[in-house]
Amino acid sequence: MEISFEPRAIALGGASLRDLRLFPKTDVVISCAGADDEIKGFAINLGDQLEMVDWKVTRGDIKPTEYTRGSGVLILSHRTDPEPPSIYNDAAKILQFVLNDYGIEAVSFVTREVPDNIIQVKICAKPPRYFESRQTRKLLEARGQTFGTDPNSPEGRSRSMMEMLSDPIENLKYRLRYDSAERERIIKKYSGNK
Repeated sequence: MEISFEPRAIALGGASLRDLRLFPKTDVVISCAGADDEIKGFAINLGDQLEMVDWKVTRGDIKPTEYTRGSGVLILSHRTDPEPPSIYNDAAKILQFVLNDYGIEAVSFVTREVPDNIIQVKICAKPPRYFESRQTRKLLEARGQTFGTDPNSPEGRSRSMMEMLSDPIENLKYRLRYDSAERERIIKKYSGNK
């Protein structure tokens, strides 16, 4: 089956489950940016999984914001500047990290357009990286790689940093290594509350 036809889905367990349970009773509104069955199916799957970790899920459309015209999963929380991040900002970041763990492209934004006591999640179309072209496949095979080669593997380490950062998949993996420090900071901050 082509990569582009595989639906996005998650099944929470282990560390992901533990991380999201740090934020019980978090109010989240999940909506779809499109009528595609894959988008709707993933919205239902994500809502079900978040309910399993005791988040309060509301399903349905929300007032579109400037951030809804995109791809992947957009996670919006209230901007608290100049105050430190709120529990909702931190929960939104952890949700982003968990979705990234499952290979789902997700980004979180803070905006004053979102109420301060909820997280809004907009499920959009799959990002272009889910659609592997024959040309991309041939290029990667010529390099002796497969789609999403691990940068820590011998073939991944042999590539220059610029090559790695110009490849969207490798760039994402590179950014996630830096995000892990923020993830650990947030987990440490809330682990004492349980």
